Amino acid sequence: MIAFPELIEIEIEFKLLIRLYSEYSVIKNSIAEWSGTLWSKLDAEFLLTRSNEFEKLRKKLIKEGFEDNSVRFTFEKLSNFIKSFRETIPLI
Repeated sequence: MIAFPELIEIEIEFKLLIRLYSEYSVIKNSIAEWSGTLWSKLDAEFLLTRSNEFEKLRKKLIKEGFEDNSVRFTFEKLSNFIKSFRETIPLI
C-alpha cells in the first residue's frame, strides 16, 4: 500500500474542521434562537450559564491543540465568536 502523507494530513485537517463547524453551528443556532426572545422573557442567568459553557468548550479545544494546528484560523474565528457573545452578557 502506498502512503500519501499530504492526503493523510488533509483528512486530519478535514476532521478537525468538521468538529469546529459542528461546535460553531450549535453556538450560532443557540444565539440566533435567543436573539429572537423578548426582553421580558430573557433569562440572564441562563445566558450566563451557557456563556460559561461556551468558554469551557473554547478552553477544551485549546487543550486539544486546535489553537496550534493547521485549523488555527478557523479556531480563532470560533473563539472570537464566543468571546464577543460573552462580552454582551453583562449588557443584559
